[in-house]
Amino acid sequence: MARHPTARRVQRTDTTPDDAFVARLLEIIAWAKANATILVAAAAILVVGSAATVYYIGHKRTVSEQAEQELTTVRQTAMSGNRALTIRDLESFLQRYEGTRAADDARLLLAAAYLEEGESEKARTTVAKLASKIKTPLGTQAAFLMAAAYEAEQQPERAEDLYLQIADQAQYEYQKRDALDFAARIRSDRGDASGAAALYQRLVDMTDAGSPENAFFELRLAEMRAKASTGS
Repeated sequence: MARHPTARRVQRTDTTPDDAFVARLLEIIAWAKANATILVAAAAILVVGSAATVYYIGHKRTVSEQAEQELTTVRQTAMSGNRALTIRDLESFLQRYEGTRAADDARLLLAAAYLEEGESEKARTTVAKLASKIKTPLGTQAAFLMAAAYEAEQQPERAEDLYLQIADQAQYEYQKRDALDFAARIRSDRGDASGAAALYQRLVDMTDAGSPENAFFELRLAEMRAKASTGS
């Protein structure tokens, strides 16, 4: 195979700059002719690769749009109250649109439907991966559902731990407050009045003095302190 023109340099002391340029051009033309097959193949690979990329992006966008449209229909089914049909449609949806953004929304709907049907284990496994990303909006919702599933399975310690993680990592204050409130309720139900009081104190500190929420948490704080002091 002919060497690429950049592989060597022609040294001539008896030529003008124009002569050197012409000679260099002729070398490149000769190399291109000798390696025409390689150049054509390389060009073809580039064209096919570019076309495949464009197709993949376009196809992915089309699938995502289809998923969003279909999920709207499934949501309407969920609102109708027919949980059996909702679960069937959502399970089918996830098989067809796994990997799309709409699939995460579908997982939340499916987990909620499972919980309402008393299938807490299925609810947990459905959102487990999503719930590991508490700092994201959908991840926070998934974590709440997973904690509710733990409660349904009589695993209050695991539910409490997850609620506390949400309180530490959630993006929004109202989510943090809800999580602390749920964790405090669990502690109260388990007879840990002192632990519940500690969480209600955090809630009092987080809310505006004089607000209805603040007044409620102050009341609960006083109640838990009273129980803790009497050991009841």
